[in-house]
Amino acid sequence: MNKKNIFIVGILIVLLIVAGWLYILIYNPSTNTNDSFTEFGTGSDSDYVPPTENPIITDVQVEENPNEKRLRQLTTNPVAGAVFALNGIYYVEQGTGHLRHINLVTGNETLVSGKTIPGAYDAVFSPDGSTVAITTTNDGMSKTIIAEVPALGSTDNLEGESLTPGASEINLSKKPGTVFYLVKTANGSTAYSYDIAKRTGTVVFEIPLRDVHVLWGERTYVYTTPTEKQMGYMYEVVGNNLRYVTRGGFGLMSFLYSDGVIVTRKEAGYWTSETVTESEEIPLAAIVIPEKCVGGNVRVFCAVPNIIPFESILPDAWYMGYVSFSDSLWSISTDEFSVMLSDFLKESGREIDVLKIGINSLESHLFFINKNDNTLWLYRLPE
Repeated sequence: MNKKNIFIVGILIVLLIVAGWLYILIYNPSTNTNDSFTEFGTGSDSDYVPPTENPIITDVQVEENPNEKRLRQLTTNPVAGAVFALNGIYYVEQGTGHLRHINLVTGNETLVSGKTIPGAYDAVFSPDGSTVAITTTNDGMSKTIIAEVPALGSTDNLEGESLTPGASEINLSKKPGTVFYLVKTANGSTAYSYDIAKRTGTVVFEIPLRDVHVLWGERTYVYTTPTEKQMGYMYEVVGNNLRYVTRGGFGLMSFLYSDGVIVTRKEAGYWTSETVTESEEIPLAAIVIPEKCVGGNVRVFCAVPNIIPFESILPDAWYMGYVSFSDSLWSISTDEFSVMLSDFLKESGREIDVLKIGINSLESHLFFINKNDNTLWLYRLPE
């Protein structure tokens, strides 16, 4: 066969091969690109696992992380008040009134409202975090603003209304959609309830005492402003009348929980704390300060000072900032032994003086403010 014939045969072979490939590409019924690449290790559809979204945190659920420290600091900026709510914790920044949110799963912090409220020093939230009362001070007169909390991701800022000037003892927990507060008068004090939606106020009670703290609940109690310099008393408010609850005591302070009240007072030179119910008074193993306690469904948790300087005038010196404490966390039980859960100094290396403590409804986590610098902290409770 001459060279010309060999060349022609070669051309025919190439044409046949090309024609075969074209037939396969055009007429092969399997044209699924996923099928074509499955054998190269990309996996079948049954092997695909969709990405998991971050679980939503509410006031009743905080995801456990065994590698996370039980006690951790959440902010470096000062905090006026906080609440467990949707996706973690809302808090109001002290001084600016800015509302922020911390996601307890991702750790991300979001500015919810950047509206500046000068002089903001106290903030109280409703239990679900939908409403906040922010108190400011100007020329010695306090002013409280009630506002709805903007939705996460919205561009809204806090917008609200002011309560009566000088309003104190703010409470948003007693009745949904209502704020309770106290105003001093020339003859004593008047308590009001304010319907946020209707923007109307109603007198709840009037009493002939001016310097009192209020324990709002199904049953409402008042006790005289604590000072070691004079006897203090506690009363239940019945209509406009006052009924003695327990004996008096110097520096008397009180905390309301589900079964009654806890009363701390100084008698014969010694501090004592007792649970007081309708039928009995039971001494506690620890000396507690009401501002350091929170009641859960079953237990009461209190931050208890490791050392109480008896030479100081208490609680006056603590309220005024002349004395600070280094606290441990206790689980307080009225029918079982009280148990210390954590020495915060040993656990964090910092002296923590607890204030404004809160608990989620599963009783799995606490938040609190360190009075020494007003930073916000989180503690995971043992099961």
